Amino acid sequence: GFLLLLSLSPSISFSVSDIAYIEQVGIENSALIKQEGYKNLAEIKQEGNLNRAEIEQAGSFNFVSTYQKGMENISLLSQKGLNNHFSNYQVGYNNYSYTNIEGNGNNVKEFQLGNNNYLYLDLIGNSNIIFASQIGSNLSYSLTHHGNGANIKIIQYNKFK
Repeated sequence: GFLLLLSLSPSISFSVSDIAYIEQVGIENSALIKQEGYKNLAEIKQEGNLNRAEIEQAGSFNFVSTYQKGMENISLLSQKGLNNHFSNYQVGYNNYSYTNIEGNGNNVKEFQLGNNNYLYLDLIGNSNIIFASQIGSNLSYSLTHHGNGANIKIIQYNKFK
């Protein structure tokens, strides 16, 4: 008989067309990636403790990258469509990000550096570019945009408290 033993790291999963990558360093971090479609890529990198990241992605040629460093950060993303690009960067303590993207050709970058920041984004449309940055502590914003071709930049800043 013939025996083939293949061992893959449990943090890397492969399908015929989608790729998911999870890297965790720390204690009690939580990461979930669900993908449906063709040639989607999702990655979650976590350093620290008690961080949570969830990605749900449907469509084709979409990309998601989430990076968390610190403690008790939460990043939740739902992305549907074609050729969307999303990146989220959280460094600090108790930052929260919820993002919903529906459409095609959208490019969204979110950056949270500090503590106790809140970010909510609901984007429905095509060919939008959104850059959102929070540097400091106790910052909050919410954006709902339904439309096409927008270029939106949001920058919030204060001294760390």
